[in-house]
Amino acid sequence: TKYPKFCPSEIAELMGLDVSNDMDFDYIKQDIEGRAFVAKGRPKIWINPMLSEKRQRFTLAHEIGHVVWDMLPAMVNKEKIKGFEDHGGNLTFYRGGDVRLVEHHANNFAGRLLIPQKVVREELDGIMEQTPEENHTVSYLVPKLAEMFSVSKQTMTIRLLKLKIIE
Repeated sequence: TKYPKFCPSEIAELMGLDVSNDMDFDYIKQDIEGRAFVAKGRPKIWINPMLSEKRQRFTLAHEIGHVVWDMLPAMVNKEKIKGFEDHGGNLTFYRGGDVRLVEHHANNFAGRLLIPQKVVREELDGIMEQTPEENHTVSYLVPKLAEMFSVSKQTMTIRLLKLKIIE
């Protein structure tokens, strides 16, 4: 592939975000995959270290989405951050199976960050040119693209559906 994998940890570093994946058993036992929070006026992110590498990548991209769309605008405007829990002055947003609208937006952000539309279309065109027509099926293409972009098959399927590449 001619494109680098889109690395959410490098993006978080460029944004100046503190990211940790410490063994925090309080969150792990609650099945929390990640959390974005503000401590001492700075956004921070925690990722569950028990997740697979692909799931950690997606969760980090998802949490970056919360920072960009939910936290930074509120911090700039000095507003209370809606949907975040206050823990002794630290505002926290949890990722764990919640499907509220803010979670939907963060999932979309993660999909766009990890699987940009232009890049996935170009990669798909390349695969189609190089493989026999009988392999032009969802069951062949989704795993191949998922591996190329280091995401799960589920993440790739959802992104391709949103892009209307598959039905």
